[in-house]
Amino acid sequence: MNLPIYQMVTVKSALLEDVTEVLVNGMNQHRPVALVIDHLTRDDQREIIGLVENWFSEGLNSPRYPYPVYLVSPLGEALGQVPVVANVKALPAFFRKKEGKPNVRETQLITRNRIMQQEVRNSDPLQVDATLLRYGLHHRQLWRLVEEGAFYERLLARLRQKGQA
Repeated sequence: MNLPIYQMVTVKSALLEDVTEVLVNGMNQHRPVALVIDHLTRDDQREIIGLVENWFSEGLNSPRYPYPVYLVSPLGEALGQVPVVANVKALPAFFRKKEGKPNVRETQLITRNRIMQQEVRNSDPLQVDATLLRYGLHHRQLWRLVEEGAFYERLLARLRQKGQA
């Protein structure tokens, strides 16, 4: 059973064959993936970042769903849908765990997770991305309104204190 910890994949070179060898459908279906390209030249890294971006934008795969895909490269200026981190230590710590034998409860959760992954495989990642984006926008609006309400409450409390004095 695979625990959802990073699968480190080292890309051999910027040749199209080497890059497409690691880019397979469902590569991030069971665990997060980190494509390590920091050992290549800067030009090769830029080319690989472009190829990976194109692969995800043309296919029916999402680099964020169900598990994220990261590129490990010191080229942090690359802006796209696939996040780029400077080194392996800069990867989010959420999926950075030691691989070991899971206990009984964890095994049950992994089995349940595998059943849910079947549903994920049958869903449209582009539709899920749009839904998550819309969901996030609503939460940001709610946060702004709550912050505004808290500001007015603090202002009212200060005005009442000055009125009593």
